Amino acid sequence: MPSPPIDRSREYWSPDNRWAGDTAFILGGGDSLRGFDCSRLRRDGWILAINSSFNLAPFCDAVFFTDYSWYMGDVKGKPRRDALEKSSALLVTTSRQVKRRFPDRIKLVKASPTASLGQHFIRQGRNSGQTGIALAAAFGAKRIILLGFDMCFVKGRSHHHDEYRSVNTKLYVVTFIPAFAGWKALADKSGVEILNATPNSALKEFPMVEIERILQ
Repeated sequence: MPSPPIDRSREYWSPDNRWAGDTAFILGGGDSLRGFDCSRLRRDGWILAINSSFNLAPFCDAVFFTDYSWYMGDVKGKPRRDALEKSSALLVTTSRQVKRRFPDRIKLVKASPTASLGQHFIRQGRNSGQTGIALAAAFGAKRIILLGFDMCFVKGRSHHHDEYRSVNTKLYVVTFIPAFAGWKALADKSGVEILNATPNSALKEFPMVEIERILQ
């Protein structure tokens, strides 16, 4: 007798309003975060680390990632997942593979390129940092501050870490930056303020602000 179909609907988790009305700092992968003391952000808002920015802020409130290979990878010879699972951070992904392997620790969210900002069915971006903005909005954050969203190469570097480096110098101009077009209008419609506090960022979709003014 054939087995009944598996109900996958329970795999998905709907983000709650745990950050309702608050400020959220999103840590991207850009080189500008090298040397930045992320602990300074803790008293002024929630912290969402994207991928390996967790290394800069292991005390963060949430981590968002999309790749199974990243979660299962090593950092300095030690399994990355050990540090992640021991942390108090909420671990959120769009990877079904990770969720099925670690069902008790991982939160799996649905994402769609047509969703509005602030919905529990989060809006899919072109990269993890962009999708992370939608996750912060779904958590109810009313002000989102972007750090490490360089969207360009800085002295030949694409990231603040050495775990992987892009060699495609056109990636940001051709793919990533254009994908943000219209996101400010979506944020305004949803009542979410998004500010880019990344020094010398090539991403101009959102108003620029100096992080020191935010942390006064």
